[in-house]
Amino acid sequence: MPLTSTQRGVIGQTEAVKLVTITSDGEVEASYPAADDDHRDVETHRRKRFVSAALQVKTAWRLWVHRQSRILQIPFTLPASRLVNNPHFWYFFGYFDRKAMAFADPIFLVPSTEVHKHAMPRLVNGIWRFTFQASLKPGARDRWSKYRVTSASVGTRLLEIIRDLEKQAATTSSSRDEVKNLPGVLWVRAAL
Repeated sequence: MPLTSTQRGVIGQTEAVKLVTITSDGEVEASYPAADDDHRDVETHRRKRFVSAALQVKTAWRLWVHRQSRILQIPFTLPASRLVNNPHFWYFFGYFDRKAMAFADPIFLVPSTEVHKHAMPRLVNGIWRFTFQASLKPGARDRWSKYRVTSASVGTRLLEIIRDLEKQAATTSSSRDEVKNLPGVLWVRAAL
């Protein structure tokens, strides 16, 4: 029996977490949300920090070939009510090589706003339809090439993204004590 799409998705998410954790030398911590209501597969943050980056992991298990170039093509849909454009929300796109049992290089870490603008968006009956399509050819210069990372550097790149988000949060916060204003933080105060 072939793997189901759910099984392939879980394998992709697990592999993405493994890569991010190992290639950041453990500085990035990752967790799975209890519910996927916000279209987040993985929540990441730097150890002992509060600013997070959410990842939506999209995995292809086969490639297209066009003019001798391997093409990563991942179609996906999303209800219009769940579309999230936020600097803390990123897509992780990768080709999972079943024979190697790992992601093949390159992997793409792309901001949600870029995906939603440029991954062939179409709104049909309240459902957004997207197709992420990128060349895997070394030296390719398509729209997505600036978001390429190797499997060995994906954690390092994610650390850069999180550090940039931390800087943005620090400049928008008037005080270090205003942790409650950071995205993804739940402020809990004891009742007196």
